Amino acid sequence: ELKGSNFNGFEGDLNAWIEDSSGKKGIIYADKNVSNSNLLHFKLENKYCTIDNSYSGLPCNSYLDIVPGVYRIYVLPWGNKSNVVQFTVTP
Repeated sequence: ELKGSNFNGFEGDLNAWIEDSSGKKGIIYADKNVSNSNLLHFKLENKYCTIDNSYSGLPCNSYLDIVPGVYRIYVLPWGNKSNVVQFTVTP
């Protein structure tokens, strides 16, 4: 879970970005059934698409693989980047 405020983006989008130590990014789509403008709920997956293709419907052609290491996570509603939280994925 990510807690904060003003997470809603374009058309109520509720998503976050995860970035590895090399700067490669992937988009996390929050579970809209339990998320809102102050809470993003999601399960950490094995990989994330490196582009937001939610409106195009096109398949993802590039992924950020989640492997043990240091990551940063943040939201970017309306192009306004939030504070960045760093965390570590362990084996």
